[in-house]
Amino acid sequence: MSKGDALRPITLTAMEQELIAQEADQVISETLAVNELYVACGRQLPKSDWRHLKTKENFQVYRTRKERRARPQQQRTDHGNYTPNNTFARDPTSASYSGSLMSSRQFSYTSSNSSSSPNNLSPHSQQSVIAKMKPQNIPLVVATGVISGTVEDAAFGALAHTETLWRSRDAHLKDEYAAIKILAVIREPTAQDPFRSLVLKWSTKRIGSLARMRDCVFIEANGIAFDSKGVPFAYNLVHSIDNIARIPGLKHLDVVRVNISTCYISRRYNQSSIEVFCRGFVDPGVSFTEIVSNTVYPNMVLTFIDVVDCALMKKLVWLMHKKRNHSGSSHTLKSSSSRPANCTICSTKSSGICNLVRSWVPCQACQTVVCQKCTVVKKLQVEVSRSEMKEKAMTFCLHCMVEAKEASTRQVASESVNIA
Repeated sequence: MSKGDALRPITLTAMEQELIAQEADQVISETLAVNELYVACGRQLPKSDWRHLKTKENFQVYRTRKERRARPQQQRTDHGNYTPNNTFARDPTSASYSGSLMSSRQFSYTSSNSSSSPNNLSPHSQQSVIAKMKPQNIPLVVATGVISGTVEDAAFGALAHTETLWRSRDAHLKDEYAAIKILAVIREPTAQDPFRSLVLKWSTKRIGSLARMRDCVFIEANGIAFDSKGVPFAYNLVHSIDNIARIPGLKHLDVVRVNISTCYISRRYNQSSIEVFCRGFVDPGVSFTEIVSNTVYPNMVLTFIDVVDCALMKKLVWLMHKKRNHSGSSHTLKSSSSRPANCTICSTKSSGICNLVRSWVPCQACQTVVCQKCTVVKKLQVEVSRSEMKEKAMTFCLHCMVEAKEASTRQVASESVNIA
């Protein structure tokens, strides 16, 4: 039996689905509380407790330092507030939520951590999911930065509730796995709620040429919710689940099971940008702990930088479907040889000396043949088999690129529910 066939889809009981949804809700709530505290403390992490690992574009990645000696949990300043110390390394328990991933309505997460005082966050509470599952020798990782796009772009780009969307997204983010499988779909997007999903997944990944294959059983939760002030935010959670006995380990195939928890919170930063906050950890099982924590995992976290571009790729796929269906199923792409007398965008004559040697190609969406200057080439993921995606360069005219970018992300997501 191959590793890819080792696990099969399962049917979860109603109780299992409810417990999974509750755990996802709790981790999102914990991360939201830490994010709010991070903002309240001036978006600063104490250098004495956090070590900078990597910077990519506007994204910074940090990890907790190894504890060298015990230190007071809090220190008062002259103004009566608390200094951060390693507050963000702790696991918040003051966060609570109303609603659930199992609910059919839009829900909100609220945090009782209303002040910027770090003593509201307890590191040892039994309610904290992260505190219960993370080994003490494994560091927490925090990443934060600002990227162009909207909250809905982040939610749409991260959405991967089918194996096709999963492969396409991860191939675009350059975060591919050796094998993947969806074990159970607890909640999938609808036309009315197109960003929300909760899926039980399994994947394998090799972290190095000398390392044994790793596998992971996890839930992925995605959607848009509201914080305690009623402000929308996007969340994406990847979180290991190990309490379902029907999902066996693969030690007999020399596969090491990994535990991971990574939660992204994306909020509006300004009119054209969002601020992303991520907190998580990965336990690679045996050995390679430092390599994974310092290099492999931060690189995985940083792939989220391109999540908005994933949303644009999905918009282009939607636009191709829309325009081709509108043109009729019998309509075929125009060949580059049937170039018009003038470019329909810039009116450049096709008979010009320069244009005689340049290829004029049809737009993959509207199928209009335009000059090379009025085209944009985008690399989209195309499914070539049930288990393989192939990157294909596709040409779009400037009009269609603008139309895709400016299209309502919610409308596109709603109309794309049945595409994949």
